[in-house]
Amino acid sequence: MDAQTIILVILLLSMLANGVGIGLLLLKRNQVAMLSKIVAEQKMKVAFPDLNPNPVMRFDLKGKLKYANAASFPLLEEWKIEVGQSLPPQWLEVIRKVVVKQEKEAIETLVQEVAYILTFAPIPQNKEVNLYGLDVTEKNKAMKQVVEKTLYDPTTKLPNRTLLMDYLKLDIERIKPNHKIFVFLLYVMDYSELASVHDQKIVESYMEVLSEALKGLIEKEATLGRFGERGFLIIESSLFSHGQAVSFAQKLIDFFDTPLDVYGIKIMPRLCLGISVYPDDSDNPDMIFRNVKLAQSRAIASRKQVLFYQSGMDEQVQLKRKILVDLHQALKNQELMIYYHPQISLAQNRYSSAESLLRWRHPTKGFISPFFFVSAAEESGLIIPIGKWIIDTVCKDIRRFKDEGHPLKAAINLSTLQFMQEDLVETILVSVEKYGLKANEIELEITEGVAIQNLDKTLEKMNLLR
Repeated sequence: MDAQTIILVILLLSMLANGVGIGLLLLKRNQVAMLSKIVAEQKMKVAFPDLNPNPVMRFDLKGKLKYANAASFPLLEEWKIEVGQSLPPQWLEVIRKVVVKQEKEAIETLVQEVAYILTFAPIPQNKEVNLYGLDVTEKNKAMKQVVEKTLYDPTTKLPNRTLLMDYLKLDIERIKPNHKIFVFLLYVMDYSELASVHDQKIVESYMEVLSEALKGLIEKEATLGRFGERGFLIIESSLFSHGQAVSFAQKLIDFFDTPLDVYGIKIMPRLCLGISVYPDDSDNPDMIFRNVKLAQSRAIASRKQVLFYQSGMDEQVQLKRKILVDLHQALKNQELMIYYHPQISLAQNRYSSAESLLRWRHPTKGFISPFFFVSAAEESGLIIPIGKWIIDTVCKDIRRFKDEGHPLKAAINLSTLQFMQEDLVETILVSVEKYGLKANEIELEITEGVAIQNLDKTLEKMNLLR
């Protein structure tokens, strides 16, 4: 009780003892109201620490515990002390520091899986040090979730591109003179095809299976992370030559030469690898990431499984982008055309069948090789509308050949992405009916890789097409 409260209490008792009348008491009602308020406040101050859900303690200047509320029990149990006993040595040092500096000291600690921030505050007038604890467990969990979302892939729990860049910079700082860092980008080429057939759960589970397999294939010192939606990046600083890098890349490719089981679905991985080398290709981490992406893109375009970055790939990428822009216009402007490679029946002395071949006659560049534009169309997804145009055009030409007295079958090559489209069967049937053809007048060609990608789905479509 402070001095003001004591004075008012003495005043009140004195007035009553001296027979002061009720009227005078009423005249002193302001003092009495003030007295009630102060008493209530004092009671609250005394009761507050016990009601506080966080630890509150009081120590003398030598670290001996004078008071602790109920919420302090886990800390007291951890420290193995009770009122009247001193803190453990490491915490006594904190008390000494606070007393000497007369400044607050905040320390985070973990007790029984609960995270606390303990603030030691000097109270000079009382010759004490108060401890105020704050439970930050939930806050830390929330912060951890934010960090994980920012720096880690939610499916595989691997570092994402942002954190991978930090790891690469760290490796560059620690690398020994004349040593190299090899960066591998493993690209999952069948990601889009799988996404068009299965729900996202299956596709992401497939990526998770791949990531677990990769963890067992890389060295302990190497860094593995998810690079974008469809890729995995490996930072390897224990290799000494391009030959070792090729051997490592081939080991990865060979390992995934058998189907993977994802929720009972057999999936045959289709992968390619781009490789960039620090400092050979660049001494800039951002450029290394850019170069490995270029190498991976070029590997897809050239239908190679493993490819090192080479100078000049930038120009090729710019060319591909220009081709894609022109290719969009080509479909609208009827620049695409179908050529036929015929097969002749010697017994009947006539054309029996033909293979349809896609060609592009650019208005200014002339004929452009399918080698350049077909792979670009597949990567961009433009192959889907082009594929539908091919099916309709071939069916129309078969009808024309038939009307001109040259009945024959024509074969159409289906890309992997096109074959995986849900409306493929409907697209073919619409064109067949549109031009009054029989189903056996067209042949569909797919690669073995497409066929085994999802055998059940392949058989289902083939049965429907029959």
